[in-house]
Amino acid sequence: MNSLSIRLLKALVLLSFTTFGQLNYSDTYKEEFREAIEFYNSNKKQFSKASKNVDLNPEFIFSIVAPEISQFNTVINDVELYSLKVLYTQFGKDYSDFSVGYFQMKPSFIESLEKYIDQHPKYFKDYKHILFKNPNSKNSRIERLERLNTLDWQLKYLTLFCAVVEYRFKNSIYKNSEDKLKFFSTAYNSGFEKSKEQLTIMGFKRFFPKIGVEKYNYSEISVSFYKEIRR
Repeated sequence: MNSLSIRLLKALVLLSFTTFGQLNYSDTYKEEFREAIEFYNSNKKQFSKASKNVDLNPEFIFSIVAPEISQFNTVINDVELYSLKVLYTQFGKDYSDFSVGYFQMKPSFIESLEKYIDQHPKYFKDYKHILFKNPNSKNSRIERLERLNTLDWQLKYLTLFCAVVEYRFKNSIYKNSEDKLKFFSTAYNSGFEKSKEQLTIMGFKRFFPKIGVEKYNYSEISVSFYKEIRR
């Protein structure tokens, strides 16, 4: 048995213990779950339009970020957005790097996406308009933050993320759409720059939401949303 198999086995054993007797996320966070579904229904046209940029359906791309939407808090978002306006725009991500917007995207996440497509221009020609001439300048940070504060741009970054994951792991084989969604959701929550082995391990861990007594597996929550909106 190789090291990856051993680590996966340990993760599965831990998962079996933590899952036993635990309520579903949709039961523990019933109101939050319902509000996220309502968010999708209210913005279905925008998700549908965005999904046309990648070979994925709108329900799929929504489900990747659905857990974040369900835990979105306007007050906390405003506080963290203010910190970014004061510190991030002036000094960069090392001084302030909070998650903002309904999809809870960090400036560092966007900068990583920009860097990746800049390094692979041949494969991401359709996303060149996202890049900045001087990505580390104050003006670029200001505009990047302004983009993150709009649903339209967060959707653009979400589809770019999907395109990057498709490319990075193009040799991956998925059993079905739910299996693929689990992988994409884990990459979104844990970091698309991680290796396939790291993401596979992270896909079994339970640490969502960050603020909450009951912890759940992010990718499993995504699948529960996916099943709900496709019923």
